Amino acid sequence: MELSVVPSLKRPRVVVIVALVFIGLVLIRQFFSCDFTDEALHLAMSYRFALGDTPFKDEYMSIQSAALLTLPIVRGFVHFNSGTEGIVLFSRLCFFLFSLSTTLAIYISLRRRVEDSLALMASLVSLAYVHYNIPNFFYNSISMHCLAAGLFLGTDERRWPQFAAGSFLATAAIAYPTLPIAIAVYVFLNPTVRTKQALFGASLIVFAMLPSLIGTSTQRLIEIIQYTSSDQDKLGGWHKWVVIARQITGEWWAPSYTTAILSIFWAGLRWSPTVWALIPILLIFKTPSHSFMRSGQEIFWFAILAPLFLPWKNRWWMAIAVASLVAGLTTAWTSSQTLYSAPLGLLPLAVLTVAYLTRSTCRLSWLPAAAAIFALVVALYQSSYRDRPLPLLTARLDRGPYKGIWTTAKRKAHYDGLLDEIRSLENDQGRIIFYDCFPGGYLMTKMKPATHSVWMLRNPGTRSLFTREYSASKSPHDIAVRIDSSFDGSEGFTTAAPDPFDEMITRDLDTVVQTESHRISVGRLPEEDTQLAQNL
Repeated sequence: MELSVVPSLKRPRVVVIVALVFIGLVLIRQFFSCDFTDEALHLAMSYRFALGDTPFKDEYMSIQSAALLTLPIVRGFVHFNSGTEGIVLFSRLCFFLFSLSTTLAIYISLRRRVEDSLALMASLVSLAYVHYNIPNFFYNSISMHCLAAGLFLGTDERRWPQFAAGSFLATAAIAYPTLPIAIAVYVFLNPTVRTKQALFGASLIVFAMLPSLIGTSTQRLIEIIQYTSSDQDKLGGWHKWVVIARQITGEWWAPSYTTAILSIFWAGLRWSPTVWALIPILLIFKTPSHSFMRSGQEIFWFAILAPLFLPWKNRWWMAIAVASLVAGLTTAWTSSQTLYSAPLGLLPLAVLTVAYLTRSTCRLSWLPAAAAIFALVVALYQSSYRDRPLPLLTARLDRGPYKGIWTTAKRKAHYDGLLDEIRSLENDQGRIIFYDCFPGGYLMTKMKPATHSVWMLRNPGTRSLFTREYSASKSPHDIAVRIDSSFDGSEGFTTAAPDPFDEMITRDLDTVVQTESHRISVGRLPEEDTQLAQNL
């Protein structure tokens, strides 16, 4: 509903109380679940740069551009804290504040054209939805929040929102390189874009990133692209559309067919807010959100309900809706997770749908939107990213980078044991390696990574590349840590096929720790090599 239609409605006090309860629940969730893989990847890249490694020279991952955005936070924490003790929880709390800021940006925009209570509740979609239930900075989460904030602020014709919109959208494009397609569509459709102010805001972000690219050769950028391209699942292709279609008609059938049924009723009915409030709650039972991979089905559900609710004559909302749809399609097409990544782009469209779930002007008009937030918060508590369900997270980590976070007793035991072993072996002269897929390990030490990626891809080409590079640069003071699949919370190393990198580590380094969950090897000093040759 347009603000001019309901200018006399004031925000009831109960709406503020309900909103604060939702915000508090999201904040409490930051203290639970421990992940050493994807959540740690972003932090590990920022941390290696804080230790002195050079972006786009010492790191192959293309998503390092997103890690550069949070480098000041990591560098400041490491400097004032003299290490990484508690850095994961600190980063989560910073991300929570970042999410609040983008939620506020959406609210400021919505309340100019939507009744205040609805604007407040609908804007909380941005806070309550946590992609994959990873409550931390990541290229996915940064781009999702910045895209949503930028699209909504861009509908405000005032100068400062236009400037902020340009900054947010530029940040989203840096974090997720395919989003400029959706941003271009938005600029074309939005009737209120002030090009001068928006470009000024965007240019500040772009120029802030330029120093990181200075000195980077074209050949190095090509190598980074080739490294990312070696992961075939991250490339687009016609087969991706087939996979997406199968997901919609298969495991995502509930939201798709529910929308078709609702459209029949909506053609001739206008239900009350209390009735519409029941529909989002049904998501809790219809959507299998116990897996973190399916945490975005609620956003997808709201997005495809948009045709039933949105006032399509509104040019501002039309620009947001179309740009959001394009963003959802492009992220699904270029991501290895296909449709599971669509909510990254569909979030703004979901926010609009929640704001328009009812056309009623009564004092309970905010109730359907509150029910939608309730469904998202329940999904947030239903699963953990690569950890056990929340009732089983009974052990609190009391030291190291994950200090203050609750996990299982088994994961705590593995974590504490590895932390003690790493700190007893670390030195100032060598570097360290963690493999496979265990970037959280780099946060446990002050040693720099020994390879050109804190996330070593498993395909044969890249493993051979790392083998050649490390063979030419290894030091007798280096440490190599192989995390096996039995290490709780890790994808782990697999011996299903010969691995040249592991064979080199086994041959050239000495094993000093061997457990059922991991193996630690240290470099061999020159005199030890001489003695070995004599023995042979």
